[in-house]
Amino acid sequence: TVSRNGSSVFTTSQDSTLKMFSKESKMLQRSISFSNMALSSCLLLPGDATVITSSWDNNVYFYSIAFGRRQDTLMGHDDAVSKICWHDNRLYSASWDSTVKVWSGVPAEMPGTKRHHFDLLAELEHDVSVDTISLNAASTLLVSGTKEGTVNIWDLTTATLMHQIPCHSGIVCDTAFSPDSRHVLSTGTDGCLNVIDVQTGMLISSMTSDEPQRCFVWDG
Repeated sequence: TVSRNGSSVFTTSQDSTLKMFSKESKMLQRSISFSNMALSSCLLLPGDATVITSSWDNNVYFYSIAFGRRQDTLMGHDDAVSKICWHDNRLYSASWDSTVKVWSGVPAEMPGTKRHHFDLLAELEHDVSVDTISLNAASTLLVSGTKEGTVNIWDLTTATLMHQIPCHSGIVCDTAFSPDSRHVLSTGTDGCLNVIDVQTGMLISSMTSDEPQRCFVWDG
């Protein structure tokens, strides 16, 4: 993830570290470890003061950039946390415990002084491990991808499953809504890139390649 002013880049890795790089100096500024387990994803909260990371040790960690220390820990799952998203003071966490959880996050009033407070708003149950999630632009819909190749589209306003599409033969690595929220794109270890119609849940097109497709970004 990149800070909004473009000065810093944060990366997570299976080597269990969160690293902070400076664009200006092109140097590694910090390397932080919360446990000896892999870190699976990271994001910056609005204001660029706090970076959140998800870990295979079942936790989500909040790191204060200004104070250079762990600010908070959310122990919210029974297995590895695979992906996190944030929108409008809500944290969305996907896990290998077969759930996606939606938390209301009240941020700390002053960095480093008060802790975050989280209430569980919804729990989206899956049959198997969830490996990836993403939100549409309005955060009314969520798409999740599982280890068995299923793409699920959820209505967040009612916390109900709209469509369940078995369209990969292995782990779904990445999913995202198109900018107009009409389509979902999914990629996986089977080398497929699939396009799904959100309204009908139909698989519109599929492109195959010889290598696993790990991630992608829409060009708009």
